[in-house]
Amino acid sequence: MICLLPVIITMICSLPVVITVICSLPRIITVICSLPRIITMICSLPVIITMICSLPQIITVICSLPVVITMIYSLPQIITVICSLPQIITVICSLPQIITVICSLPVVITVICLLPVIICVSVHCL
Repeated sequence: MICLLPVIITMICSLPVVITVICSLPRIITVICSLPRIITMICSLPVIITMICSLPQIITVICSLPVVITMIYSLPQIITVICSLPQIITVICSLPQIITVICSLPVVITVICLLPVIICVSVHCL
């Protein structure tokens, strides 16, 4: 029994440590049980970092949404302009004739104003 005394004293002295370990077992079990979540978090870090790094592009897309929505809303006008391009081209191509007509208007007006005189002269001359 005397030979066992040092072992017994050591056991008694180490009782607080054993009790502490036993008391902290729930925490240790909780940490062990939460290891899969911790590993998942660590493994998903690249995705999280990628998301954070791509935030400027995401913000740019969100900020440009009003412009995109405006473009979508103005599509009917854009389509109308595109569809009316043949008429616009026709008008542009016929501009020389239109200018000629406008430039010859004074002559036409003069002839119209002189018509009574021309008729009168032609009737009297006959």
